[in-house]
Amino acid sequence: MKKILLFVLCGLVLGFGLPNDAGAIEQSTETYSAEEKLALVTKYAPRIWFDDEEEYFPSSVEWSAQYMERYQPSGSNEYSLQTIEELNDAEDVLDFFSGDLDNARIYAGWREAGPNTIDIKYYIWYPYNRGKLPSNIDWLLGSLLSEYGHHVGDWEGMQIRLVNGKPMQVQLNYHSSNKQYNWTDFETVDETHIVTYSAKGSHGTWKDPGDHVYNDLYIDELVDETSQGTAWDTWNAVEAYDFDLQEGLSNTSWPAWLSSNNTWTESGKDPSDPLSGGVHRWGNLEQDCNIFDLCVLSSGPSGPNENSNWTNAFGDPATSLFNVAFLSAHGKYLVAENDGNDDVNANRGNVYSWEKFNIKVVDSPDGSSCILNGDIVNIET
Repeated sequence: MKKILLFVLCGLVLGFGLPNDAGAIEQSTETYSAEEKLALVTKYAPRIWFDDEEEYFPSSVEWSAQYMERYQPSGSNEYSLQTIEELNDAEDVLDFFSGDLDNARIYAGWREAGPNTIDIKYYIWYPYNRGKLPSNIDWLLGSLLSEYGHHVGDWEGMQIRLVNGKPMQVQLNYHSSNKQYNWTDFETVDETHIVTYSAKGSHGTWKDPGDHVYNDLYIDELVDETSQGTAWDTWNAVEAYDFDLQEGLSNTSWPAWLSSNNTWTESGKDPSDPLSGGVHRWGNLEQDCNIFDLCVLSSGPSGPNENSNWTNAFGDPATSLFNVAFLSAHGKYLVAENDGNDDVNANRGNVYSWEKFNIKVVDSPDGSSCILNGDIVNIET
């Protein structure tokens, strides 16, 4: 059944033309079932090549959890992770740091960036990241000096934007930076799985094999090395979650370790269990730092829960929303969509889920075909 709502637009200008006597543009959005979301996430999961000298592979979060514990560092009420076995030296390497590729998972997050625009983020968990020296120093004195930037725990990944169910853009993450590409820039497997490369030890994600300078130090540089060593077809290892609805898509529930509340522990669980609640830092605290604040062992990284709003990475969706929404009786937002010819700003923080609607000008004092500040309109849902 349709409802007619009378609404006065105060302090707002909607900048698309609408005839006074006709229905305006109907928002067109596609609704995906959980099964369809999982199918798309799996369809576009990447092939990842590990370097032929890689020693530290991914695992599942659950596999690593048996070797780690959740705790509150001194002076903090937030939980982080550390190894159960103590690291006596900043360069110590524990057995589980080598990972468990046979049972590793790629964690896929689904978010709606706008009507018909989906952003999928793929997270890869590595128990360990091996640091490095600048390339020239490593070549001259590598056997005499400690490498910097090791850390327990390593979250790496990439994201893909789908428009109308088709892949359009890709962002690859490496260290604290990223680079964006068109989907067509990539080699693919079966036309749907892009091919990417994980850097030796540090696991930055790259499009091609070879050496990649990611930090120019003027007199030297930091370089990632990639090659075709071991291939991982991640579509066989997808564990997917809808980050908008906070629900599992792979016959799993939303896990406690994805909670954004790092002070919380799931009822009935041991707080020291790494799977029992939110996690602030996914590895041991820093050790062996010099006067320049360079550490042989850096602190563990933040996780997916603190890097979960990724829909701004590619800019506003091609099919974008006006920065306005009306909450319907169904608990969803009614959002005005432009005619596809102009770019408008989307504020997805105010737009959670969408419903179709039509909007008509009832009384336009100046006789124009645009909805203007103060115009009375009908909203049909």
